[in-house]
Amino acid sequence: MFRTTAAILIVLFLPAAAANAQIAAVSQTPGAMTLLEMLRDPLLWGPDFPAALKAIPGFATAGEAQVHIQRRRVFGARRFEQRADAEQAAAIAAKTNQSPPRMRVQVVTPAAQKHARVLPAVVALVVPDDRTIRIGTPDHDAQYLIPDVPIDHVFAHFGKPERVTVEFVDDGTDAQPDVWTLHHYANGALIVVTTNGDRPFVSRILLDTRAVVRAIFEE
Repeated sequence: MFRTTAAILIVLFLPAAAANAQIAAVSQTPGAMTLLEMLRDPLLWGPDFPAALKAIPGFATAGEAQVHIQRRRVFGARRFEQRADAEQAAAIAAKTNQSPPRMRVQVVTPAAQKHARVLPAVVALVVPDDRTIRIGTPDHDAQYLIPDVPIDHVFAHFGKPERVTVEFVDDGTDAQPDVWTLHHYANGALIVVTTNGDRPFVSRILLDTRAVVRAIFEE
């Protein structure tokens, strides 16, 4: 039996002083960058990101409001109590991904799309973060994100985040909860996450599926 209630999520707003201290002395990008601009920017995205991007409409069709983009996997934010429900949602996403909508706005070059690894079929799986059932791709040989991007490079490139929040994620074991710091950009449509560490690196990106679809796909 899968443990589906192990996660404890506590969302905190960082005090202004703490957020400012973390971002102090960082050059600011003039004006707020749009979601489309950030999706086009090469700072974060690995060579296989085009395949993950093409799968976003499938996740949205399956009812996922948000997806996690990690270096080697892509999965939805929704937690399922029953594996059968997750399998049904995964089948909807996989069917859409077989014939995804056309990109209305070009985000990556045709050459990059051609050479990106094909995204594995979306399936029901248990994610290590909190041992809950989600839909997504299993861990596999891919590079959806550029590895080890320091968060201060993100601040220097994209400017100060609109807000910063913190989540404590418990995996249901005796280990200390992971501390996620979420840096919100593009009205929350793109969130840069760092995990633990004094001088943290980007560990994942959270994308609002509907915002991505509206920005670049034909609905």
